[in-house]
Amino acid sequence: MKAFRFGIVGLAQNATCYALTLVLIWAGLAAWQAVLILNPIAVAVTFFVHRSWSFSGTSAKGQWWRYTAIYVLSYIYAVLFTWAQESAGLPAWLTVIVTTITAAGAIYISLRLFVFRDNPGDSV
Repeated sequence: MKAFRFGIVGLAQNATCYALTLVLIWAGLAAWQAVLILNPIAVAVTFFVHRSWSFSGTSAKGQWWRYTAIYVLSYIYAVLFTWAQESAGLPAWLTVIVTTITAAGAIYISLRLFVFRDNPGDSV
C-alpha cells in the first residue's frame, strides 16, 4: 500500500512540476534551470505528504534530515543529468521526463530504507 501511495503522490507532484517546468521553458529558461528552481519546492511539499499519508506510521527522529540528504543527492543528479541531456541535444521537454523516471525508483528505495522505515510489526 505504501508503494501505491508513494506512486500517487509522485505522479501528482511530478505532473504539477512538469507543467510548471514547461511554463518556465516557454518563458525562456533551460530545463536544468527550471529543475534547479522547482525541485527544492517539490521536495519540501512532498516530505509532509509522504510523512503524513504515503508512509504514515513510520515517524522517527531525524526523518527530515535523512529525507533532505536523499533529495540533495537527487537534486544534484537531476540538475546535472538534465543539463547533460540538453547538452547532448535532447529536447528540453524530454530531458525532464527521462530524469524523473530514472530517479523515481532510486528515491523510493532510499526513502524506504533510510527515512520511512517500517516499525516492527507493521506491514509493508
